[in-house]
Amino acid sequence: MNQQDLNRDQMTPDQARATLDSAPRLDDTGHDRRIHGWATAAFGALVGGYVGLYQALPEGNSARNVITAFYVLLLFGLAAWQTKNIRLWPRHSKVTGYAALGCTVMLAGIGTMALNFLESRTGVRAEVSPLWYAVAAIVIAGPMLVAGWIIANRRS
Repeated sequence: MNQQDLNRDQMTPDQARATLDSAPRLDDTGHDRRIHGWATAAFGALVGGYVGLYQALPEGNSARNVITAFYVLLLFGLAAWQTKNIRLWPRHSKVTGYAALGCTVMLAGIGTMALNFLESRTGVRAEVSPLWYAVAAIVIAGPMLVAGWIIANRRS
């Protein structure tokens, strides 16, 4: 194949632009943005609620096992709902969601490690007001709640 054959098979920039303009597009009705926004916020609320509730219960409480099983079922159910109801990923939603998930997991880890550190230092489980567990749950869920709002309301 020579240079003339290669040049003949290539499009000009104007031809490429015209081809792109005539290509069918998926409608951006906001449906997918809302689904991803709600799912991201719900994942954050689940993680925050689980960590707050799990840490609030005394160690050895059998309700912890039930809560963990219910938490896992809700995570899978939410993921299935999100997957079933979307057509495409909105622009930047993966990056926004994963960054928020990283912050949420980091906050959950810091909170859990702090309680474990206090317990190892004192030898006694820290007596923390239930209000603090609720605040911790909201703080842990915060990054994903904000990311969900951003994803649902972004217009580009």
